[in-house]
Amino acid sequence: MSFEKAKADLEEKGLGDHVIVLNESSATVAEAAHALGVDIAKTLLDEPFCDSQSNAGNIDSVLQT
Repeated sequence: MSFEKAKADLEEKGLGDHVIVLNESSATVAEAAHALGVDIAKTLLDEPFCDSQSNAGNIDSVLQT
Protein backbone atom coordinates (compact mmCIF):
# COMPACT_ATOMS: atom_id res chain seq x y z
CA MET A 1 0.00 0.00 0.00
CA SER A 2 1.32 3.39 -0.91
CA PHE A 3 1.67 6.18 1.62
CA GLU A 4 -0.95 8.21 -0.20
CA LYS A 5 -3.50 5.36 -0.12
CA ALA A 6 -2.83 4.62 3.53
CA LYS A 7 -3.21 8.30 4.43
CA ALA A 8 -6.43 8.56 2.41
CA ASP A 9 -7.83 5.48 4.18
CA LEU A 10 -7.03 7.02 7.57
CA GLU A 11 -8.59 10.33 6.56
CA GLU A 12 -11.79 8.52 5.52
CA LYS A 13 -11.93 7.07 9.04
CA GLY A 14 -11.35 10.46 10.65
CA LEU A 15 -7.78 9.61 11.63
CA GLY A 16 -5.88 11.77 9.14
CA ASP A 17 -4.50 13.89 11.95
CA HIS A 18 -2.73 10.81 13.33
CA VAL A 19 -0.30 10.66 10.39
CA ILE A 20 3.21 11.83 11.26
CA VAL A 21 5.65 12.53 8.43
CA LEU A 22 9.26 12.53 9.63
CA ASN A 23 12.23 14.22 8.00
CA GLU A 24 14.58 11.65 9.53
CA SER A 25 14.69 7.90 9.09
CA SER A 26 12.37 5.79 11.23
CA ALA A 27 13.58 2.45 9.90
CA THR A 28 14.50 1.19 13.37
CA VAL A 29 12.98 1.77 16.80
CA ALA A 30 16.03 3.78 17.84
CA GLU A 31 15.86 5.97 14.73
CA ALA A 32 12.12 6.52 15.14
CA ALA A 33 12.54 7.48 18.79
CA HIS A 34 15.29 9.92 17.87
CA ALA A 35 13.23 11.43 15.06
CA LEU A 36 10.27 11.89 17.42
CA GLY A 37 12.45 13.22 20.23
CA VAL A 38 11.48 10.54 22.74
CA ASP A 39 13.33 8.03 24.89
CA ILE A 40 12.58 4.32 24.77
CA ALA A 41 12.67 1.70 27.49
CA LYS A 42 14.83 -1.21 26.42
CA THR A 43 13.57 -3.61 29.09
CA LEU A 44 10.90 -3.60 31.75
CA LEU A 45 12.38 -6.25 34.04
CA ASP A 46 15.66 -8.04 34.60
CA GLU A 47 14.01 -11.38 33.82
CA PRO A 48 11.49 -12.55 31.22
CA PHE A 49 8.18 -10.81 31.83
CA CYS A 50 5.76 -13.75 31.89
CA ASP A 51 8.01 -16.78 31.80
CA SER A 52 6.13 -18.58 34.57
CA GLN A 53 2.76 -18.65 36.25
CA SER A 54 4.19 -16.60 39.14
CA ASN A 55 4.93 -13.71 36.78
CA ALA A 56 1.65 -13.89 34.86
CA GLY A 57 0.00 -11.31 37.12
CA ASN A 58 2.78 -8.75 36.58
CA ILE A 59 1.31 -7.48 33.34
CA ASP A 60 -1.93 -6.53 35.11
CA SER A 61 -0.10 -4.50 37.74
CA VAL A 62 2.02 -2.73 35.08
CA LEU A 63 -1.01 -1.92 32.92
CA GLN A 64 -2.92 -0.51 35.88
CA THR A 65 -0.20 1.97 36.88
